[in-house]
Amino acid sequence: MSSSSPPHTVRTFATLDALSRAAARDLITDIRETLQTQSRYTLALAGGSTPKRLYELLASGGEGPVPWTQLPLFWGDERFVPYDHPKSNARMAMDTLVRHVPIPEEQVHPIPTQTTQPEAAAAAYTDTLRQHFDDRAHTFDTVLLGLGADGHTA
Repeated sequence: MSSSSPPHTVRTFATLDALSRAAARDLITDIRETLQTQSRYTLALAGGSTPKRLYELLASGGEGPVPWTQLPLFWGDERFVPYDHPKSNARMAMDTLVRHVPIPEEQVHPIPTQTTQPEAAAAAYTDTLRQHFDDRAHTFDTVLLGLGADGHTA
């Protein structure tokens, strides 16, 4: 992520809060450095409970300002439940991050779980991704991944 850490360094943290603070600082540093050479920074959010504290820190601005108008947000994973469901990754990210920052609504791209079939949601999200990345030579600048208690990730 950040140029302050070699790419194959493993860092450990005593608490989720310490990990989240380091991740917030590293992410903000990477965003700032990247935006010196491009106009937007595309971020895929993780789901589950692991990133919740990170999102709270980013929303508070306590780890540094974030240029939200230059950050399109996507989701790396989602449960096929309505947005208002307690297990919805979109709901968690909206409640802890998106609703608290000045990001334009058209830059927020949750997976459309309001469709009747998972296949339809996947097809619609594929179209959204194609539209966003059609004019770009690369894809996401950062994809956040959580780690479940059983060791799973997106």
